[in-house]
Amino acid sequence: MSEPHSSNKKKKKINFGFTPKSEDTFTLSDINSKQALLLALEAAKALNWRIGTVYSSGFKAYTPYSWRSWSEEVNVDIDENQVRLSSICTGNQMTDWGKNRKNIEQFKSFFTQLLPKLETWDIEEKLATLIGEDESVKALIDNPLKQKEKSNSFLSLIIPSEGFIVTPIIVWLNILVFVLMLVAGVHWFAPLGQDLMNWGANFAPLTTSGQWWRLLSSTFLHIGILHLLVNMWALLYIGVLLEPMLGTARYLSAYLIAGIAGSITSAAWNDLTISAGASGAIFGMYGLFLVLLTTKLIEKSARKTLFYSIGAFVLFNLSNGMNPGIDNAAHLGGLLTGAICGFAFVPSLTKPNPQLKSIAITLLALGLFFTGLFVFQNDQNDIKRYQELMAEASQEEQMALSYFQMDPYSNDAKQINKIQYECLPALLRMKSKLEQAGKLVVPDGTLEANKKMIAYCVLYEEFFELALKGLKEETEVYDQQMEEVGMKINELTQDLMTNYLKTE
Repeated sequence: MSEPHSSNKKKKKINFGFTPKSEDTFTLSDINSKQALLLALEAAKALNWRIGTVYSSGFKAYTPYSWRSWSEEVNVDIDENQVRLSSICTGNQMTDWGKNRKNIEQFKSFFTQLLPKLETWDIEEKLATLIGEDESVKALIDNPLKQKEKSNSFLSLIIPSEGFIVTPIIVWLNILVFVLMLVAGVHWFAPLGQDLMNWGANFAPLTTSGQWWRLLSSTFLHIGILHLLVNMWALLYIGVLLEPMLGTARYLSAYLIAGIAGSITSAAWNDLTISAGASGAIFGMYGLFLVLLTTKLIEKSARKTLFYSIGAFVLFNLSNGMNPGIDNAAHLGGLLTGAICGFAFVPSLTKPNPQLKSIAITLLALGLFFTGLFVFQNDQNDIKRYQELMAEASQEEQMALSYFQMDPYSNDAKQINKIQYECLPALLRMKSKLEQAGKLVVPDGTLEANKKMIAYCVLYEEFFELALKGLKEETEVYDQQMEEVGMKINELTQDLMTNYLKTE
């Protein structure tokens, strides 16, 4: 009985890409397809792989989860005298470090070792025993990685196709918004808070005073190129798994509902934080998928594998979200809302019914609406007045800092006039506006930020007073003090940026 022979093409040991995978084909002789299927199942069993869906011409199996691997899905397809193998990563890693290639080589080795035993086996009996009445036969979704397997390149992930429409469109919308911001002059790596608010970032004082659209617009806005790339990578990974399962209507509604819920949670939790990003919506998709993985909708072996990889991703990012500058409130709000969406969609997925689907989406939308009303029970008059005062303070700040836009070769007299009659008076007016805002009925975090901004004004007053003395006395003796004050201003500015400008 002859052994399997692989094609002579050179195989890559380490694979890179959105979906790292390896493929191979080998030919058989002297055995039929049933014998080949039995040998393949026995080889997978010997390798301790979890066997998933089994059909007449092959099966799917999942490798063990370990610190070296988030598990791989191995597909075995038998066509007459050929066996086609593919091993694909189930996680969102960019490289497999040779794991997929190793899976295929190990499989072929065990397959060859078992060949002599065929003569002693009762083929029909052993096949019946191995396949049995597995739960996977009853699963409605027997291949959750179907769309992922079809994605042979990154380009295929960002082009809408049948069953995978919404995710690519959302990715392109996020990229379009980012490009428009760049064209408008917003910094590509570290945009200013005011620029983000101008483009629709979530900011509780504005969001709760009538600008409700920020709950949605902020989910398409990102704080720099890295923030955008990380979020879009996470979205593509979960979208390619989840959208084909849910269908367009359920997926889109769940994404938008989770995104808005994340924004509501952020605005309620963070009194004076400028937040933006798609993470709330993306975490919602992960939460939804985790719920589906607790049901029998998905084939049993695939459930276990994906639950480990998705769960590990969620836990890692929630723990990372405890770092300054990351809006974990939006993450948690989106995650929990996505889970609720998952439970709401299970009945209509188990027994496909357009009415059940419509009812689930309507109830979720109404629940979100009334949650928003409950969360945003604020004194709107004070919030509105606070918003006005902050806008006026911002204008005074621009006037005060216009000194740094002067021609560096301006004579001392012009600089003295600028400081004495424009900058210092503007700082005093700014401080007055902030003090008025601090007396309003606003969240505690807002009051704390006000105190820091008043301290910011005081430091700039000290800076300009020293500069004025140096110019009038025509001396550099105050330069060292000015530098020390400047360092304090930078530290305070960084503190305000870290605590009140957060990525979702």
